[in-house]
Amino acid sequence: MSDDDTLRLKVDGNPCEIELKALEKSVAAISKLIRAVGGNDVQQRIKGLKTGSAVVDVITEPEYAKVLTEGLEALTQTGQRPEKFNRTALTAVRDLYGVTTERGVTGVYFGSLTAPINVNREVSRHATEALKDVLESLGSVKGTLYKFNGRNRLTAGIEQSRTGKSIRLELEKHQVKTVLEHMQQEVLVRGLITRDPVTNEVQTVKVKDVSEVGEKKIQRPAYEVRGILGTEWLEGLDPVDIVRLNRDA
Repeated sequence: MSDDDTLRLKVDGNPCEIELKALEKSVAAISKLIRAVGGNDVQQRIKGLKTGSAVVDVITEPEYAKVLTEGLEALTQTGQRPEKFNRTALTAVRDLYGVTTERGVTGVYFGSLTAPINVNREVSRHATEALKDVLESLGSVKGTLYKFNGRNRLTAGIEQSRTGKSIRLELEKHQVKTVLEHMQQEVLVRGLITRDPVTNEVQTVKVKDVSEVGEKKIQRPAYEVRGILGTEWLEGLDPVDIVRLNRDA
């Protein structure tokens, strides 16, 4: 049997001291990583278990083994997103590094049989940097403006209507007047959204436009607006409301 389909997980440490949950967490992270690039039905089988340190050999399709090995190698060098690594894959890499905090664990390695990669702090940091690229997109947030800061960087705060959470708005100088005019009002903010890499919640918006809720600048059927942007670019409206607006126009 070729080794092209086999990946190795190695949890370093004294086998008498490694917590069982360290192996449980590391195997779960590997499964998550493989499914992220190969889909939920991708082949995942244990080929071998070894003692000493905890060593698990996992069989999957050769093409996915190659993607994972090359992706992890890339993350040892840079914070750019590896090819075919999505948000789930990158968070799985961070999960794998998290195993190093378990009692008795001195290191975690994953990759090819001959040279598994040390999933260390630097690899985890690069995965976090790559997540920022994945999690930036155009979108909109509806909420109430409640504060403005004009000291160092021009920023404002908005309490999101859907979650009640505070989101930071990054402003340009020409946008300050509009923001101040709408303070303590519910508005729709459009711009470049950055999300939390773990929760996927909106953290900041680089503002492009601020308008009052109820100010309908774009009226399109829901099927035109959804697209690859999902429901985040629906002008803060429910799809049913968009259809109703067009019907009544």
